[in-house]
Amino acid sequence: MNPKKPIISTELEAMTVIDLQEEAELVGLELYDAVLGNPIHAQNINVSGCKFNNVDIYESRLQKFRANDFIAERGDMSVVNYSNSTFIRSEFISIRLTGTNFTQTTFLDVVFSSCKLNMANFRYSKFKRVLFVDCEISEADFSGSSFELVVFENCTIEKVRFEQCTVKSLDVSESQISDTFGWLSMKNVTISPVQLIEISPLIAQEIGLQIRDI
Repeated sequence: MNPKKPIISTELEAMTVIDLQEEAELVGLELYDAVLGNPIHAQNINVSGCKFNNVDIYESRLQKFRANDFIAERGDMSVVNYSNSTFIRSEFISIRLTGTNFTQTTFLDVVFSSCKLNMANFRYSKFKRVLFVDCEISEADFSGSSFELVVFENCTIEKVRFEQCTVKSLDVSESQISDTFGWLSMKNVTISPVQLIEISPLIAQEIGLQIRDI
């Protein structure tokens, strides 16, 4: 499964400082080595054909953010509020996304590569043609989300919640999974034989089975 790649010009306007306001339109920009002293509070920002390279926007509030053909590489986006956002043909590469809020967000043709997604909130989000590769995902919440053509490849998935999800196609067979909940709603999920042995006690717990030693 290969998500469509971002379409970005090789001739971007380079910037190290930017003033993000409500309903800002960013087109064809490369923002690099930028540390914003104060968290940004701005909704309805539209980004198209842009790169964020080593940008820190820790604790910013960017609800209803819309990104088309967007790459974010390195940098800190921890505890950013991206709720009700849309990412299309976008890539997150080596980004810290600890505690980031992606609730009710749409991801279409998106790659998360070597990202830290611990305690990230993806509740009620939509994922289609999305690849998570080499990511750390601990105590994240995907409850109520939908998955279609989604792959977790070589990720560490620990204490993650998948309750009440809708799954058309989800493959976690090449990742390490432990203490993860919500398997009763995870039809159409591809797992490995080793994972089946590991998650069987969790499934038994969810359906209320009592296991007695003989």
